[in-house]
Amino acid sequence: MGCSSCHDNLDVSKVPHLNRGHFAKGLRAEVPALCISCHEQALFEGPMVHAPVSTGLCLDCHNPHASDYQGLLKMKPASLCLDCHPDIEKSDHLISGLSTKGHPLGNQTDAAPDPKRPGKMFYCASCHEPHRSTLPKLTRYGIGMTSCQTCHEK
Repeated sequence: MGCSSCHDNLDVSKVPHLNRGHFAKGLRAEVPALCISCHEQALFEGPMVHAPVSTGLCLDCHNPHASDYQGLLKMKPASLCLDCHPDIEKSDHLISGLSTKGHPLGNQTDAAPDPKRPGKMFYCASCHEPHRSTLPKLTRYGIGMTSCQTCHEK
């Protein structure tokens, strides 16, 4: 996409670049408006919105310049989730309900592939939307056992 996708008010003939615009770092707009200029706003709105998304903290999770992780995340996806949700990691399993085994947190080196999202590893976002959902707890596929039955037999 290039620098000018987000920055347009920098004097690139000087290092460090001089800001000639109204926004910090020569940005075209402030975050999250800048992010929404490329990403569809509807992806970040709904009845249930993740708190960092609703407050425009896109850069708490994403590195807009480069990343070794999917979605330009700042760190391994499950580790990023556990950074703000450490109580989950301290529990014996991710899902409490009927399962005594639970699900892997996705921060292990041998994480399994996501059965519903080809090309992605199984982690928190396999069951929970990271940005917004129409369902409580930002779930993807339903509430309670309905969600489980998306992958597991009845």
